[in-house]
Amino acid sequence: MNKHRWLKFNISTGRDPLPDQQALIALSLGFALSVSPHVEYLPMWLSLFTIVLFLWRMWIMKRAIAIPMRAVRLLLLIGLCVLLYRHYGTLLGRDAGVAMLIGLSALKFLEIRTFRDCMIVVFLCFMIVLTSFLYSQSMLLGAYMLVIVIVLTAVMQYLNHSDRSRLSVMVRRSAVLIALAMPIGVVLFLLFPRVPIGLFGLPGDSHAGMTGMSDVIKPGSINRLNESDEIAFRADIDGKAPDMKQRYWRGIVLGEYTNNSWKQNKRYLQTLRSPQPEYDPADALKYSVLLEPSNTRWVFSLDLPVSKPGSLRWGRGQTLIATTPMVERTRIDMVSVLNARFTALTDAEHKRYTAVPDAVEQSLGDLANELYQQTDNPGAYIDRVLDYFRNEGFTYTLKPPLLGKTPMRQFLLETRKGYCEHYASAFTLLMRLNGLPARVIAGYQGGEWNPQGEYLIVRQSDAHAWSEVWLENDGWVRVDPTAVVAPERIEFGLDAIRLLAAAGQAFGSLNAEQLQAAIARPAMQMLWNRTLWFLDDLNTSWYLWVIGYGKDEQQNLLDRLGLGSLNWTGLLIATSLIVALIASLQGMLLLLSRYRRRDPVVHLYQRFCKKLEHIGMARNLSEGPRDFARRVMALHPEMNESINEITELYVSIHYADSKDATTMLQLRAAVKSFRPTTS
Repeated sequence: MNKHRWLKFNISTGRDPLPDQQALIALSLGFALSVSPHVEYLPMWLSLFTIVLFLWRMWIMKRAIAIPMRAVRLLLLIGLCVLLYRHYGTLLGRDAGVAMLIGLSALKFLEIRTFRDCMIVVFLCFMIVLTSFLYSQSMLLGAYMLVIVIVLTAVMQYLNHSDRSRLSVMVRRSAVLIALAMPIGVVLFLLFPRVPIGLFGLPGDSHAGMTGMSDVIKPGSINRLNESDEIAFRADIDGKAPDMKQRYWRGIVLGEYTNNSWKQNKRYLQTLRSPQPEYDPADALKYSVLLEPSNTRWVFSLDLPVSKPGSLRWGRGQTLIATTPMVERTRIDMVSVLNARFTALTDAEHKRYTAVPDAVEQSLGDLANELYQQTDNPGAYIDRVLDYFRNEGFTYTLKPPLLGKTPMRQFLLETRKGYCEHYASAFTLLMRLNGLPARVIAGYQGGEWNPQGEYLIVRQSDAHAWSEVWLENDGWVRVDPTAVVAPERIEFGLDAIRLLAAAGQAFGSLNAEQLQAAIARPAMQMLWNRTLWFLDDLNTSWYLWVIGYGKDEQQNLLDRLGLGSLNWTGLLIATSLIVALIASLQGMLLLLSRYRRRDPVVHLYQRFCKKLEHIGMARNLSEGPRDFARRVMALHPEMNESINEITELYVSIHYADSKDATTMLQLRAAVKSFRPTTS
């Protein structure tokens, strides 16, 4: 009785049928799969809240008791809104909006009474699936979302089906439906006219939580990025990639030192005239950078970029800046030269890059003077400061001691423990204290080579800071004091530092062979790395050819297909014709496959009926085989023997399931030899 309760209408009220327990479980499965990608972004209490609501609903169903009163459901709704507001500070935006959608969908389970309520929950699940792409557009997520769509479609079939077949059967049917829709979806994706802007405006907080480089460097700022293995960008280099120690990715030039922090000039966004460094054009290195969304304007390029893509601006210090914050994955083609140099420095720049705050401690000035007095030229002074870092007990560490109100004095004269921003800041300050123009450069250093896709992967953990000093005959010269204290960081990356630190090895104490042996990965680790490289290559291709498919890419495709001259109207007509052609071919294939799958016994009997149609004896749709035979034999007794033989053979095979080879041969022979007469 309960098994068919879904199909029973309440005749007295005319209401829709009531859902049974199996239907509710199928619906809950679809909801759980839809919400699963959001679990890591949702507050823990909301996940527990949805589980409690589900268990409550199942208890109501099992005990056959009434659902909560409207007042109770209203209190739950108000409580949900209050908790969400306290957690997010708003009920609008991406995070709060998605959490609200999930919470309201969960509350809907408490008031499910009819088929219509169940279908509303299914449609809400489809909306939740769409919101997953506000957080990630990876290929793996896309594949998982496709699976969820198949399951939700199966749930819709299950809710609408009267025979209540197993859910697995419905899933197979849904997979077939989605597979049939895929070719049409691909055509619409490729050919439907693209607009230069998105169809939907994203919520204001859609880009919250993005990790990116800051335009302020102080002790601890870069170490925050060093703790993240998220990808900052990928670089596809035309030709051989530069060695690890040459992979300096220039991003931000910091020339102002105030409040113990290095900052960028306030006019950094002002459009500047393109600098003209000196370089040999034969040394130009072409490459493309696929930048991850960062919600910042900084564009990172191999040091030193010598050309500016049209979509970017020149920034101070030969840097490149986007016109708007990059909130989408962006591909940029660039040209750099690793040995370019500047030969001119204006008076204003000299003043800017030698400025020292009055608040700098006297002890730092005394240290700078002492080191400078031991040299006779700026180049020798640079070497002397580097020797000071090398020989006076300085240590590279990712967990340095906390510094107080005078961090540079404490670092240089007391703790002598730090990481790249400590050394770059201290070195630059010591240069300026003796009148040498110097500045801090923030960016990335290194990059992991992906042999699968043959490109570099630069992660947030590769964030780095170094210095540049102006020398009269050489222009701006890059000086990285970190390379003196921990050369492993520059030549092998931050992973080498972590491995050596875990093994208790002192930085700079091993030669190249010993270092290679110390950081060698076991075979299983290498296998895992290859798997990660393969997946990253797939994701990169997905980003470039699917997620990044826009108006320009569509136009290039249309040009290749010979449709580049079509306007919007023509393109829509062409798309409609192609879709209609695909649908027609699919329909023909389905009919053909159904024809091929026909029961051979039924096919033989239909041939028999066709022969009788030629003498005006067509079989009615409501007429059984024996009834049809009796009617024909009454009008044509001369064919009684043949008609009776064929009919009984067909009934015995088709209805009595007597499909032995002999009987089939008899039926085939009887139908073949049958010749209807009209007399």
